[in-house]
Amino acid sequence: MSWVKLDDKFTGHRKILAASPEAAWLHIEGLCYCAQQETDGAIPDTALAMLTRFSKPKAIKLAARLIEVGLWERNGTGYAIHDYLDYNPSKKSLEEKRKAARERMAKK
Repeated sequence: MSWVKLDDKFTGHRKILAASPEAAWLHIEGLCYCAQQETDGAIPDTALAMLTRFSKPKAIKLAARLIEVGLWERNGTGYAIHDYLDYNPSKKSLEEKRKAARERMAKK
């Protein structure tokens, strides 16, 4: 099970306030996708419509808004959540923690 970290001031952050409520929700869905899939904040174009209930055209429009307000960026093959790794663990660190846990459990 993975977790997404949200600051308790998230809902009042200037970037969230500048995004529409629907775009802010897509941002949360994107955060959840990245944590679940361990993508280090990357959202491929092919995954955008699958991670939300918004239609593909609507999701693309909302993603453009997230880029405008500075929450997301284009990365060539899709989107990247700005500063994702500043607040969430990387895939590598998660793998290292799992390995350490397996080794700990094997010693018992």
